Amino acid sequence: MLYKILANKNDYVVFEGYKYDVVMPNSMAMTDNLGVHVVIWATASQLIESCKDTILAVLTNSETILAVDNACEQFSKNSQRMAILGGSFNRLVDFINSQITYDKLVIHTDLNSKLNLFQQEFYDAFKKGSIIHIYDCNHVNDQYAKPPNNILEKFGYKKLELYSTSNISAYLFYPIHDIAITPLHSHHTTRSLTSSFACYEIEISSKFR
Repeated sequence: MLYKILANKNDYVVFEGYKYDVVMPNSMAMTDNLGVHVVIWATASQLIESCKDTILAVLTNSETILAVDNACEQFSKNSQRMAILGGSFNRLVDFINSQITYDKLVIHTDLNSKLNLFQQEFYDAFKKGSIIHIYDCNHVNDQYAKPPNNILEKFGYKKLELYSTSNISAYLFYPIHDIAITPLHSHHTTRSLTSSFACYEIEISSKFR
């Protein structure tokens, strides 16, 4: 059963009986309790309601458990992106690299502004809202449950590696269309930081069947 709640004057949908976390657009959040979950990225809160059946199916009907391939496209390997955002990207990478550890990075007073500036420039260039996740390791994903009947084909997303060492990794995600839904999946770490720009992130915790 679904119901709506109000958060910062914006309606979004929550699944009754599930633990959830919401990151509003243009904000930052941290967790040390990553578990098995589905993540939804949407450019408008109303889109969640229209996809409720798909989200419920992923939460309740995903069965086959598979290992995750952590490989993804590197942001710096795309010449078009680097031609437009190379300077901004390099400044962000230099800043992350200067912090050495995840614990030092996430408490830096300039982190929010550095991430926000890069995401603003990404939005200006490509008209895409985005989410950046930062983790304390570079082998992040563990397992995922295969969704039923290719149900997520219309809800794809791009994942781009911004930075990766054994101590810190950072990835940029954005919906290919206006809303993206991940498979039910788990991680090798419990800690992450999320930065959103022109995009909602809704994390719904569940468990593998």
